[in-house]
Amino acid sequence: MGRHRRGLLAAGRARRLAVRAAPSADALAEAFASDAPVCAVHASAELSRTFDHAREAADLSPNRVDVIDTRSLSIGLGLIAVAAASAARLT
Repeated sequence: MGRHRRGLLAAGRARRLAVRAAPSADALAEAFASDAPVCAVHASAELSRTFDHAREAADLSPNRVDVIDTRSLSIGLGLIAVAAASAARLT
């Protein structure tokens, strides 16, 4: 069982909401470290700081990083991510 899932289960048993902070720009920069271009698809910037942190990380990256603000959550974000992955496979 993953660490995130264990945390959610523990929060449920304690009857409190789990809080998940946006990843730092440094953590995202590490995730973007690649020789290949990166397409980073994120939840709405109006709802999460992740997009802002991803832009900071992209600015520091020596390779191409396209950061997408989906202006969506849940299924909308998922559909955009699937479409981006499909497009990447075609090129």
